Amino acid sequence: MPEMAMVDGVQAQVSMPETREDRIVRRMSEKQRKKDLQFVIGAVLDLPVSDKGEFVSIDEATSFAGLAKANTTVMARIVLNTAHAAIQGDLQATKLLWEYGGMKPVEEKRIEMNLPTFIDDMSDTTDPAETGSFPMERLEPPKEDHDE
Repeated sequence: MPEMAMVDGVQAQVSMPETREDRIVRRMSEKQRKKDLQFVIGAVLDLPVSDKGEFVSIDEATSFAGLAKANTTVMARIVLNTAHAAIQGDLQATKLLWEYGGMKPVEEKRIEMNLPTFIDDMSDTTDPAETGSFPMERLEPPKEDHDE
């Protein structure tokens, strides 16, 4: 937190190095602000759009068209407007609804590799006599006699 000090007859801000305690207090206040903002956003999204007319819950609706002018929550209205944009052909709105609605199409990529693996080598049950491949004996280099 900057402090005020007199430097050459002029009042100036002098910044002191931030202590560990100052960082902790700053982070805690940032977290509290985020929580407060989340609470306010949640409360606003749960409010009805209008005081007039009967409140309509989304699960009570019989059709999308019937909800166009209905008094719903702000959150429901946002989703309805996004869905309407998706119906009109807005690709970003469609992707947003799919992603956050849990209906995002799964992208699959198939990669085929014909490489032997260690497990394939261990599970090979072919008899060496059938294939004609026998392990070769290790040949030792001839020993030289050094007679002097």
